[in-house]
Amino acid sequence: MKKQKLYGVVLIALLIAIGLVIGIIVYQFTNGDDDKVIVDENQQQLYKLPNGATEYQILLFDELSLALKSNETTKPELAGLIVKNFIADFYTWTNKKGTYDVGGLQFVYSPEILNIHSSAKNLFYVDLSYLMKQNDPSVLLEVDSINIKYVDPEENFVYGNTEYESYYVGAEWSYVPKDGFNEEVYQTKGYFSVLVRDNKLEIYRYFEE
Repeated sequence: MKKQKLYGVVLIALLIAIGLVIGIIVYQFTNGDDDKVIVDENQQQLYKLPNGATEYQILLFDELSLALKSNETTKPELAGLIVKNFIADFYTWTNKKGTYDVGGLQFVYSPEILNIHSSAKNLFYVDLSYLMKQNDPSVLLEVDSINIKYVDPEENFVYGNTEYESYYVGAEWSYVPKDGFNEEVYQTKGYFSVLVRDNKLEIYRYFEE
């Protein structure tokens, strides 16, 4: 009987946690700058600039928007721009609300969003809520430059019965120097796998260095 009650409590806690994560993800996808939206040829939303975006994020988002409108932009170039936009949001903390507010999820392949969100809040974002209590958020991490080192084709990604074209992207980046906060101890290199799904490119995994 006690075991059943324990299982019930654990199940309820798990459902609450899942609901919280889904709520945050929905918030990120629906709350953004309505004047900065990228749509496909059918006027379906592909990407949306988040509220509170830094000037550098706005610049990268505009570059992505222009690239998607050009017939001359290659898939590797788009993959690099998707990674840039993801990095600029994911690794910037100055515009976040806490550990659960993981950036860049709109550039993630939807079946992997929960996995990447969970990994991020337990690793890179784990101390963010504490740091925001100890510091003014404006002095926290803010990405200010990104260099795409290479974009290489990789083995196609298979999900279920569907196969997607895929690229492996290496990148490095830097943060705005802030007084009173040591940004030098944080990640500045990473590797990202990007798939091509219909008109949309999305990250489905990433590796830290």
